[in-house]
Amino acid sequence: MKHRVNRMMTVAILTGGLLFPGTGVSEATFKDLNKDFLAKDEIRYFVEHEIIKGNPDPVFSDVSKNHKAHKKNHPNKGKPSTLTKKEALELFTKAKNSYWYVVMGGDGKRNKSTFTHNNIEYRYMAESLNTMKKLKAYLGKTYTSEQVTALIKKLGIIERKGVLAQPNADGGSILNWKKATMKETSSTATTKKFTLNVPLGDTKEIETLQGELRYEKGKGWRVYSLETILNGDTPPAITSQQARSLFEEAKNSYWYVVRGGDGKRNDATFTYKGMEYRYMAESLNTMAKLKKYLGYYYTPDQQEKLIKDLGIIERKGVLAQPNADGGSILNWKKAKIKEISSSNQVKHFEIDVPIGESSDYEALIGELRYVKDAEAWLVHRLEQRMSKSTK
Repeated sequence: MKHRVNRMMTVAILTGGLLFPGTGVSEATFKDLNKDFLAKDEIRYFVEHEIIKGNPDPVFSDVSKNHKAHKKNHPNKGKPSTLTKKEALELFTKAKNSYWYVVMGGDGKRNKSTFTHNNIEYRYMAESLNTMKKLKAYLGKTYTSEQVTALIKKLGIIERKGVLAQPNADGGSILNWKKATMKETSSTATTKKFTLNVPLGDTKEIETLQGELRYEKGKGWRVYSLETILNGDTPPAITSQQARSLFEEAKNSYWYVVRGGDGKRNDATFTYKGMEYRYMAESLNTMAKLKKYLGYYYTPDQQEKLIKDLGIIERKGVLAQPNADGGSILNWKKAKIKEISSSNQVKHFEIDVPIGESSDYEALIGELRYVKDAEAWLVHRLEQRMSKSTK
């Protein structure tokens, strides 16, 4: 799975830009972004006539239906269903539309009074979205559980007198998703990443986005992130949590290589320099495939080092590796990360990763470097600092 933080400046995660003064968007940014949004009345027309089209459950059908159909015809104990490029684009489109539907406050009866909270004017949400249960169920049709929570927080939605309320502002997007194009940049069984180019209205201008889908067991594929980016020559900012995710993905990719990849493989073994070797599987059985895969996460220098350290060789045109497997019980979901130094193109982190569910953890030092040719932050180093135990 390829983790890219594009060299172009990240503007707004998931939202394509917020329009709420007092919620983290500066006045200058607010003015700059206004060109990308429609007026309130235009958005209301767009939502009513272009998205909802009389459907009582606006914007989308159940996006997990393909997953359910696949499970019915191909029992697989809840394993991820296949996902076509077309289905992925439809999911991103529906997620973006659902976001703006929430910004509009939903449909149906609503308390039209307003109130002030933290110096921001709030309004009550309409009947279709006026409880946390309704809102989470609606967003959960297209977003991962984690991003549902993040969106609700980002949009400043609160509960008052048993009814949800939101900042009293509207917005929308003129992105023409019907003419969007998309390229898959990385893929695993449970995660897929894409670069999307979406026209601004009917103009020739293009907005570039980076999107990630993740598979949630029992639900299907959901949107984990959708970032809008602008052109620029400066490496993009990368948060500590984005760095943590990149280190996790890099470590997972390492163990995937150790296992030899997936697909068909020659089951024969042979001895080389006194060590038993096996052939690597189809997904990683050439140097081009292996370097492309590792290139999603590691700098070129680190790719070469890993290949050498893992003892991977080529025999009869096919890659082979020492006949041994391995794995890790590091619990990256609970990892703690701290940036300890930073420059324009190099960042260092201290990372403490719990060992399973125990109180012990692995103390690591990680280094990211911005690779201009790849237009991405990539892992240049990830090694043990020392072992510790919490007291």
